[in-house]
Amino acid sequence: MSIEELKQILDDNNYVILAFKASWCGPCKQFAPHFHAVAEKYADKALFYSVDTDKWPNVATAFKVEGIPMIAIVTKDGKTVTRTGYMEESEFEEFVKGNI
Repeated sequence: MSIEELKQILDDNNYVILAFKASWCGPCKQFAPHFHAVAEKYADKALFYSVDTDKWPNVATAFKVEGIPMIAIVTKDGKTVTRTGYMEESEFEEFVKGNI
């Protein structure tokens, strides 16, 4: 995913939720099922993408990722809310509900 692709996605959707991760990250692996469960539940309200920071460092840099896992909720108007660190599914769902 490039920054340009992300901008196009944002032009077409109200909310995009990015999960920054890496294949070697233990907490990222633990969080992945929670991310997918909430993504399925809120698929009608937002687009959910998993972004591997090793494969897409330009996107990670653009979002100033300093730790993973990190969630970024981006609105169509460019507002971004982030949270870094592992979350249980209920915590993640509350974070999503409170920001979309």
